[in-house]
Amino acid sequence: MQPDQVRYPNSKLANTIFSCALASRATASGKQWAVNIFDPGWQGVTTSTTLLSGQGLAELVTDPKYANETGKMIRIQTEIQPSKQAIDPDVQDDLWNWTVKFLKLSPKQADV
Repeated sequence: MQPDQVRYPNSKLANTIFSCALASRATASGKQWAVNIFDPGWQGVTTSTTLLSGQGLAELVTDPKYANETGKMIRIQTEIQPSKQAIDPDVQDDLWNWTVKFLKLSPKQADV
């Protein structure tokens, strides 16, 4: 694989893991945040149209049905399950802790 073919799926996975971690931490601390993941439909050689992906993103941020939802992953306009790795609490904690350390956050700044 070319470097760009590795960077995109790795960054997409990292964003998904971090979003799942944020949703879990926010829920556990009683915050009523809507933390959801949007996948515009890019998969290998298969893509969605910009119109369909844009409509899906607009629906996610404006439709009242998502106002109280958190931890959901939406591909275009369909709810899907994140990968097993993304929902693994140990993997989430590892990425969260790495991020806190990398950004040199204080415990107060890292607390959700």
